[in-house]
Amino acid sequence: MKKRHVVPVLLLSLAVASVAREVQAEEIDCPPNLINKTVDNVFVNGACTIRNSTVEGNIVVSTGGNLLVQGTTIRGSVQSEGALRVRLQSDPNTGRDTEVIGDVQIKNTTGGLTSTIIDAQIGGTILLDSNATATNVFGNTVNGDVQVFQNTAVVRIRDNSIDANLQCKSNTPRPVNGGGNVVQGNAEDQCAGFSQ
Repeated sequence: MKKRHVVPVLLLSLAVASVAREVQAEEIDCPPNLINKTVDNVFVNGACTIRNSTVEGNIVVSTGGNLLVQGTTIRGSVQSEGALRVRLQSDPNTGRDTEVIGDVQIKNTTGGLTSTIIDAQIGGTILLDSNATATNVFGNTVNGDVQVFQNTAVVRIRDNSIDANLQCKSNTPRPVNGGGNVVQGNAEDQCAGFSQ
């Protein structure tokens, strides 16, 4: 009789251990910096560098966060609300590009520091919304839309390959076309004429 209960108890123990492991691995705080690491989700609450790493989930940048990502693969999205700055770029030492499988959303940046998305591979959409600091979007390959809405600091856009639309509305000042953009969909509103 006792042997019948061993398998269900063992399976229950394995299930509990598996759930406990998932809970422990859900979110990593940054700082401290993440160099040559593989992690799940990252929560940025200060100055944070992620270099030559893999993020299996999302990066969330909180108010006052200052994020630098170089040569890293992000299998989820990058979401920023109220950060000082967000920079996604290739690693200057290895040349490895940053790749984001999901979306990049940068909203309500403050602090006077320029945000950058440079030489990145973006699987989803880039959204720049209501930012009070400048943003440079240079040399990226974007599978979705690039949306630039209600920013009160300059957004410079050049040398991007955009598979969907480039949409720019209600920005003061207007976005700046650096040339070299190839937009497969439509370049609209304030970004009309930005595609070669």
